[in-house]
Amino acid sequence: MKRGPKQQFYNPIWQNESRISSLKRQLALEADAFKSYVVFSDRCTLKKMYVQSGHVKVMNRHLIVREIIKDMAELPDIFTPLEIKQIYSELAPYTLTAAAIGQARIETVRWE
Repeated sequence: MKRGPKQQFYNPIWQNESRISSLKRQLALEADAFKSYVVFSDRCTLKKMYVQSGHVKVMNRHLIVREIIKDMAELPDIFTPLEIKQIYSELAPYTLTAAAIGQARIETVRWE
């Protein structure tokens, strides 16, 4: 199997923490309302690592559904269906912006 060059990137655990901090501020929620899933492609090989936080999980993509189902079974419900709809409504406008940024990045790469 031919392997490409190793890629270096910003620490994804820190990246998620930054994003969660923004969500906490925007939604006025406490830290226990969030769980951080750092998910890599199944083509990535994850080395043994030690994550010092109970709310952070690092995994390959094929494991994400299993982990979310497991967490949902173990953790108490903290939002009502109405609260979930309200959170969705508040965050929906930001997803449109993120999608537009993602498309702009794709277009930029095509022109390079």
